[in-house]
Amino acid sequence: MAVQPDYVIFGLAAGIIIMGFGGELFFKRTGVPSFIFLIFVGILLGPVLGAIPGQQLLPILGTVATLTLIMVVRIFIWLRL
Repeated sequence: MAVQPDYVIFGLAAGIIIMGFGGELFFKRTGVPSFIFLIFVGILLGPVLGAIPGQQLLPILGTVATLTLIMVVRIFIWLRL
């Protein structure tokens, strides 16, 4: 895997943060949880528009799945308290 230039890495990080704020804004206006918004954005960017090729993400799929599970469980535990 080739090393990405700094501006690409910072641009991706900024995009993820902006999508997170967009998800929170979507939640405040509609009451739909923000992670649903982020799932739809991921589907739109991946399979629909082809902006993110799936084959390049396969090496980190296990880590992303684990982090997603941790966040979803944390949200449900927080909602029940």
